[in-house]
Amino acid sequence: MYQDTNTKFYQKLSKGFTLVELLVASAIMGLVGIVAVQLLYDSVSYRAKQRTIEDASEDLRQIARIITSAVVESQNISVVSPHEIRVVSSSSCHTFRYDSADNSVKLAKDPNYPCAPPDTGFYDITSADMVVTDFNVYPVGDSVSFVTIEIEGEYKNSVDSHSVRHTITATPRI
Repeated sequence: MYQDTNTKFYQKLSKGFTLVELLVASAIMGLVGIVAVQLLYDSVSYRAKQRTIEDASEDLRQIARIITSAVVESQNISVVSPHEIRVVSSSSCHTFRYDSADNSVKLAKDPNYPCAPPDTGFYDITSADMVVTDFNVYPVGDSVSFVTIEIEGEYKNSVDSHSVRHTITATPRI
C-alpha cells in the first residue's frame, strides 16, 4: 500500500513537460517559422521579378504594336535610317524615331490627308520605366515592301531591372 501511494504521488508530479522539452519544442517551432517565412519571401520575390519581366516585354510589344499597326495600314514606307521610319497611309502620316539622347522611341503624326511624314512634334511612346538601348529598322530605302523592327531595352522598377529584346517583321496590307 505504501508503494502504491508513492507511485501515485510520483505520477502526479511527472505530468507536464520539463523546461528542456519546452526549449527544444520552441527551437523547433522557431526553425519551422524561419523556413516558412523564407519560403513566403522567396515566392513573393519571384513573383515580383516575374512581373517585371512581363511588364518589360509588354512595353516593347506595345511600341512594336504601334509601329506595326501603322505599317500594316500604310501605302508607302520609307526607312530613312536604321533609327527612323516614315509611314504614309490613307488616313495619316507617321514618323517613328529613336532618340539616343534620352533612350526612347518617339512618334510624330499628321492626321490630315494628304500629308507628309512630320519632322517635328515628336512625343515619347516609351514608358517611364523603359530605357530603349537600341532601335533598328531595315531595310533602309524608299518604298520598301516590308520592314523588320528590332527593339532592345532595359526595364527598371523598384524591384528589379530586366533586359528585353523584341523583333518583328511587318508588311503593308494590300
